Amino acid sequence: MKATSPPLPTPSALQYAPMPSESPSSSIAVKDEKEKTIPFLRQLTEMLQNNEELISFVPGQRLPDEVIRGRIIVHDRNRVQSEVLPVYFNHASFASLRRQLSYFSFVRVGKSRQSG
Repeated sequence: MKATSPPLPTPSALQYAPMPSESPSSSIAVKDEKEKTIPFLRQLTEMLQNNEELISFVPGQRLPDEVIRGRIIVHDRNRVQSEVLPVYFNHASFASLRRQLSYFSFVRVGKSRQSG
């Protein structure tokens, strides 16, 4: 019998998950004398830690028979665009955030009920 995990909450939000073929640690840091992180990923991490009510990260799990990928869930796209993005990036464009997430092998796995 296959063990099942409790279902992840499905808020009306955009959800992104990294591609399963990518190892998160392989694209997050470059080893040198000391570890250097890619600026976008550092800013994304900081943004997620400081704005959990608007955009949050749900960690994935490795189970014996399956891998549940982590997710970035956008709870309020309009507020993220107007209040959060300008603080961490040089833009307030949600489309730009999507392009950057796509560049780092995140894929869109759900769509919100909000327009846009």
